[in-house]
Amino acid sequence: MQLTLVRLAGPSVQDTAGVRPIGEADIEAVGRLYAASFPVEVVGDEAAAIADVRASWDGEYGVWLPSASLLAEVDGRPAAAILVVDSPPWEDVSDLVFIIDLFTDPAHRGRGLGELLVRSALSAVEPGRVVGLRVDDENEAAVRLYRRLGFQERT
Repeated sequence: MQLTLVRLAGPSVQDTAGVRPIGEADIEAVGRLYAASFPVEVVGDEAAAIADVRASWDGEYGVWLPSASLLAEVDGRPAAAILVVDSPPWEDVSDLVFIIDLFTDPAHRGRGLGELLVRSALSAVEPGRVVGLRVDDENEAAVRLYRRLGFQERT
């Protein structure tokens, strides 16, 4: 079952070393990272993953927020990313800033990159805005992370 979780934007993040906004030139690398981060039955092949990241950039899932859609690099290589939009097209969350996806290369999991990206994205969103996301309730690590960061189920 999918959970929809929300929280207010903020507070600011101090240490964002290695984190930067995703640029258009990064789309293919972020798509390859997306494909490497999930089983093929979740995101499809690499070409499909790149196309999905491109669709996000192009606004198919809401207004792309460049200051909150971030890439974490380790040794100059993409290691994790967060994709964030405003006003997504899905009726139940259309009033939110929405985290479309957060993903980390399996080789870099457990190092705090996901938490760093979520905190950095939240600090880039206009204060007072509600930020939401969807997560599979069986993804215990992700649910634990989001709850630790103050996300609660939307009622």
